[in-house]
Amino acid sequence: MRVSVSTLWVPRAGSTVAQYEDAFYPPADGPRHARRLRFAVADGASESMLAGLWAGLLVRTWCKARRRSLSQILELAKGAWDVELAAYLEDRDRTDRPIQWFEEPGLERGAFATLLGVAFSTKSPSSGEWEATGLGDSCLFQVRGGDLLSAFPLKSSSEFDNTPTLVPSRTDAPAAEVERGDWRTGDTFFLATDAVAAWFLRSHEGGGAPWDELAGLGAVQFPDWAAARRADRTLRNDDATVVRIVVA
Repeated sequence: MRVSVSTLWVPRAGSTVAQYEDAFYPPADGPRHARRLRFAVADGASESMLAGLWAGLLVRTWCKARRRSLSQILELAKGAWDVELAAYLEDRDRTDRPIQWFEEPGLERGAFATLLGVAFSTKSPSSGEWEATGLGDSCLFQVRGGDLLSAFPLKSSSEFDNTPTLVPSRTDAPAAEVERGDWRTGDTFFLATDAVAAWFLRSHEGGGAPWDELAGLGAVQFPDWAAARRADRTLRNDDATVVRIVVA
């Protein structure tokens, strides 16, 4: 399987890059070639502490632990979370920024994030299968021949709300949704966190071709595009991330 990967991302308006709480993996754009490939995005829940750190840990673990079940992957991530948290606390102490009393309940509750991962396998040089796993409202879209072939796990913009399913860092995760399909040369896949995913579905429901609009954007243009969509209220002001995977 040969693909070309490009990732577009921008923090919410008014936030810095350091405050960006979405995550994606692999981190590098460009061509990839393998019989099996994995990609993931996650959206850290901003009401929880260290949500971006947890989102990053989830996408890395999901993509690297390819021979593990989802429950095993989430257990691995939860185990690694304790190490990440210890390093964070050590850094706060080392830089004379000790944890404050009002931060302790948040640390005790842990972090939360959505997760969307897709695993591709190859049957022939021009075809194969994919399996996506979703927890929350980060979405996968598959486009073939100018048509939206698959939307997962949400299929309508009306399904987005303020209480998506989340993966916790300290307790067991709820059951995940799973979808399977096939891929062919020429297909394009998009993995998007909720703000872009909701815009994508609204645009499609209105008769648009959001995949064409995203295809014309690069990393330099994406912040201006997001600012314009936020200004006309078609894109919610949140961290925005979309991974575009073109099957060559």
